[in-house]
Amino acid sequence: MHEETMLNQNFAKDGFPWEFNLRDVFRSCEIIEGAPKPLEAHSFLNIVYIQRMRTAADRKEVIQVFKEVFKVIPYINPYPRVQLNSDNLIVGNVAIKRNVTQFYTASSSQLLIQPKICQSLEAAALCVEHQWLCILVGPSCSGKTKLLRLLAALTGNVLNEVNLSSATDISELLGSFEQYDALRNFRTVVAQVEGYVNEYCSLQLE
Repeated sequence: MHEETMLNQNFAKDGFPWEFNLRDVFRSCEIIEGAPKPLEAHSFLNIVYIQRMRTAADRKEVIQVFKEVFKVIPYINPYPRVQLNSDNLIVGNVAIKRNVTQFYTASSSQLLIQPKICQSLEAAALCVEHQWLCILVGPSCSGKTKLLRLLAALTGNVLNEVNLSSATDISELLGSFEQYDALRNFRTVVAQVEGYVNEYCSLQLE
């Protein structure tokens, strides 16, 4: 992948430059470890590589590279099945524990699952399951926010949203830090007590 996209630049120019490194290998191994036996050989392909491509043509190129390297035709389920029970949300081969203690109400329109988003929903669910960073890329009104709201609703979790822009400062995300002074509160209390004592003494003298 690195040679085809970064060195030769045969495809995946939309989204360039790319990083394919040891992290992807580790993540692929994690996915293979938890995948059903018949799907082990190519269970990582869609989540780790195909879903990162921005166009349908680039995704086909990734599949072609896989065929050339592994001499196997991968099976990519275009419409992973979504199942919901009291304990888990299951999307394709991914299962996430639901938060049964959180009471969440959503309208039927908010829980509408269109077939075209099932692959993206499976990828996002896998990232949540493994606590991986998930970055959704797409034009405005393409369904990125809706996908995350749907995932939060199906798993019974509260989604905290922060609106970001090019003008957003890092301090707005991390907050500001102030050096802690262990004696400051003590000095404040002492000063207040001294003030009360002085006020009391002045009243007594009057």
